[in-house]
Amino acid sequence: NPLPLRQGSPELLYLQNIRDNVHDFALGRHRAARSARSLESELARLHGLGPKLAAALWQHFGSLQAMAKATEEELQTVPGIGREKAKAVKEHLKVIVAEEKSGRKKRPKDNAADGPAADSAALE
Repeated sequence: NPLPLRQGSPELLYLQNIRDNVHDFALGRHRAARSARSLESELARLHGLGPKLAAALWQHFGSLQAMAKATEEELQTVPGIGREKAKAVKEHLKVIVAEEKSGRKKRPKDNAADGPAADSAALE
């Protein structure tokens, strides 16, 4: 049942303010969650690094900045990441961080030793 509130009454303005704040909060949470999923899937695009390893990186480091600051040796402490994957992840993270700073989206070239098939897989 709608309440009979006059247009511009303090009560109506108060309820509208609450509605607007709840809406802003919900949108902010949704955008943050979508951004985190987007970055996780960005990591998963790297050849040889699937969603499970991307999730393990997020769980271990907690943020993109922490991953980017980590050395290759620190990346290797995550189960399933060896020396070659750590090197590839480190290079990929440099590109992701640069994109975040510039606001542009570029795809990194994968390790040339993996061949052209790996390059096309990394770019998909």
